Amino acid sequence: MPERTIVCPSGLSGRVRGLKGREMNLLGDKKAARSGELFDNLLRSCWLETEDAGPYAFKDSKVDWSSVLVADRFFTLIQLRLATYPDEPYGFKTTCQNQSCTDTFGWQIKLEDLPVKALPVESLEVFKSGGVFNTVHNGHKISFRLTTGKDEKKSAQLVRVGQQDLVALLNLRIIEVEGIDASKKKAWLEDMEMADLRDILADFDKVDGGVETSIEVECPSCNRQFEVELPFDREFFLPKRR
Repeated sequence: MPERTIVCPSGLSGRVRGLKGREMNLLGDKKAARSGELFDNLLRSCWLETEDAGPYAFKDSKVDWSSVLVADRFFTLIQLRLATYPDEPYGFKTTCQNQSCTDTFGWQIKLEDLPVKALPVESLEVFKSGGVFNTVHNGHKISFRLTTGKDEKKSAQLVRVGQQDLVALLNLRIIEVEGIDASKKKAWLEDMEMADLRDILADFDKVDGGVETSIEVECPSCNRQFEVELPFDREFFLPKRR
């Protein structure tokens, strides 16, 4: 089974292996998927050795994936896929965004070519100290943090109750809005203009690291070029033979 030595955006480094049959069984665990435990299980099973813990203080050198930053988790999951299917492009289907076309077509990318942004040094220091980031919008100071595996699980639970939307995710990451009661934070975000929400997301991006998942594709029928988000579903680890 191929192994890879990897360095995550935060500096966490170690060796991983590709998925085996037992991990493929994990992909079918609907309970784990609903609870958000699925990715933890995959990462725990395929992480072989820690070479540098980066910004984390793991007990007994055992990686606590629930406390690992989402940027590192997603990067590592991509590395697991690369170790499982070496030199095999990732193929997926998408639909043309041209309203006069809307054809569905296949596209392939090499996952190793996806740009990776290292976590900024300032962000590492804030994360290690347990601090928060601050920005100001519409006269309100907003305190927010980097997201970890614990937040990823909460996000999966939001999907279960049909609340997986931009506002719900922002609300999950924002700790406090100055002058806004905590119980009214989500309603305050819902009343915000989209341009302001976009600005808040831009402030999040400034302190984040990770894999760039926006991919430019071109429709073979009408030659329209547009961006799509990298699909991340069961076929990511269990691609169909084409």
